[in-house]
Amino acid sequence: MKKFIIVASFVFIFLSPTVFASSFPDVPDSYLNLEAIEYVKENDIFSGYPDGTFSPDNSISRAELVKVIVLAFVDGSPALIDDYFKKNYLDKDYSYASFKDVLSDQWYAKYVAYAYGQGWVSGYPDGLFRPAEPVSLVESLKMIIEASDSTLKGNVYYSEFVEGMSSNNWFNEYIVSAHLKNILSLYDNGAFFKFLFSNPLNLQVDKMDYDENTKRAYIAELLYRFIVSDNDEKKCFAPAVSDWQNHKDSSFGLSVKYPPSFSVNDSFGEYSEEDGDVVKKITFGDLSSFYSILVVKPSSSSLSLEQYLLNKAGSALLVISDITVNGVAGKYFDENNSVFGAEGIALKSGEYIYYIVSNSKEYCNLFETFWKSVILD
Repeated sequence: MKKFIIVASFVFIFLSPTVFASSFPDVPDSYLNLEAIEYVKENDIFSGYPDGTFSPDNSISRAELVKVIVLAFVDGSPALIDDYFKKNYLDKDYSYASFKDVLSDQWYAKYVAYAYGQGWVSGYPDGLFRPAEPVSLVESLKMIIEASDSTLKGNVYYSEFVEGMSSNNWFNEYIVSAHLKNILSLYDNGAFFKFLFSNPLNLQVDKMDYDENTKRAYIAELLYRFIVSDNDEKKCFAPAVSDWQNHKDSSFGLSVKYPPSFSVNDSFGEYSEEDGDVVKKITFGDLSSFYSILVVKPSSSSLSLEQYLLNKAGSALLVISDITVNGVAGKYFDENNSVFGAEGIALKSGEYIYYIVSNSKEYCNLFETFWKSVILD
């Protein structure tokens, strides 16, 4: 894989909502994918057109996509690609490169030949590559994952998690792999399964059907995310909080925001434990993680939160620090505690105690954003 130098100024991008200045007259400074576009330009992966524009909304052809993928993931390109093409095609006087419609004198021939030789791309049953055809998002995702050596998560029963997503789709493993790698967020919108290209700078969220032609800006975003996540898997491409949904349980004075990819299971109801505590459990989750809120009505309402925790768990509950969530005092406890086996927050408001617990397997842990959105009446 091609190696990228992450300089100090680039690390700063991760830590604060830096304002970028666009290098292209048709890409405004407020453009959703500006950070990615500037990154692929600086790393010589994408270039603009001769008139100086980037044309971010233009669709991208198969030939154009193969070129930028090769430039993104191959060390020593383009010199290595020129050498490969010369030895394998030009020196052998081949008139076409791997496909009948890819002539050796075309600008994209060397990139197609190399990508085909690596097993990143394939043609059609009629022996054609169709270089001028536009590419859909899932086709692009497949090529990029193949080139980036990303591990596929193919043993997931997809339709169990996402309503409207057939388990027979050829692209499921690529979608889920990108999601688990924190490249894509997923959500269901009626009958259409869509991708959410979200923005860590909390700008307007853009949406896109999985089967429509993808555009240059989205390819820049995908390449940027795959490359950056390989260098820093904790880089967060979480959905803008403004796009999160709200769950309200008025019977327990609780409201919380959760990501659009999460489903809510509020069907656990109430049950009584042996010691008389009444508990309601609500879970929020998706393919890679879930969070739970346990609402407890203690048998003795006179106990403070600290007294209650000591009575229930004693020293087994590893409290790290005091914490306040939207005006409500609470305790933060360690992910290794023996009571829940997960990171969490304990709050007390009125007659109820609220445990907010994470069991996250995702690259980008959104738990802090989740519990900070909890409002108790």
